[in-house]
Amino acid sequence: MKEEKITLVGREFEIRRNARRTRITVGIDASGKYFIGAPARCSTKELTQALAADIENMIERVEKRVGEVQPARAFKEGEPLYFRGKSYPLHRISDTTAPLLSFDGQAFFIREDTRGKEIDLFAAWYARRLFERLRETLPVWTKRIKVAPVRISVKNTKTLWGSCSTIGGITFCTRLALVPDDLFNYVVVHELVHLLHMNHSPAFWSEVENHIPDYKERRAKLRKNGQKYKWW
Repeated sequence: MKEEKITLVGREFEIRRNARRTRITVGIDASGKYFIGAPARCSTKELTQALAADIENMIERVEKRVGEVQPARAFKEGEPLYFRGKSYPLHRISDTTAPLLSFDGQAFFIREDTRGKEIDLFAAWYARRLFERLRETLPVWTKRIKVAPVRISVKNTKTLWGSCSTIGGITFCTRLALVPDDLFNYVVVHELVHLLHMNHSPAFWSEVENHIPDYKERRAKLRKNGQKYKWW
């Protein structure tokens, strides 16, 4: 049987039909693949219409459950954390005059008296670094694509890497601070092209390909490795 696929909010889902199924469900299997469980007689168009209104919340709930079964980060000495696609060790320091959290290009340093606050400290640190990265990158891509977002914001979400509103505002996920340049640029271009095409039509993907010829490989890489780019 030919595998059925559908793309929603930047994610590719495999459609898994079953004659005994009576409702539509969304999930992630053990290999990290997104799927939609659907009744056998439900068409792709009907699936799209049924999921359109709440798909982002459904994905967030599913990914939250996946994250909950993973071991919680301990922020212990030597524990690796990502920044711009590379892994760096974390060092605990007792100097109370040092910054709460810092990075010297080789390692992260966090004070011992921040116990219990690490997640929030890293969220704020990564958000600042992402804003810096966007200030460097966005002018280049907006000029190439010939678009002008009305607003750029960064939000600490656990689901979408980015989103574009109908009024031209773009929101990027803080986790983008952790990914390598090729994946970062793919997400930036993806969201900027939405200013031209507010959908995932062939015209949308054609425009993405004009700027990122290997976008399919980058998208697959992001989907496969995305779960490791987090600090919680």
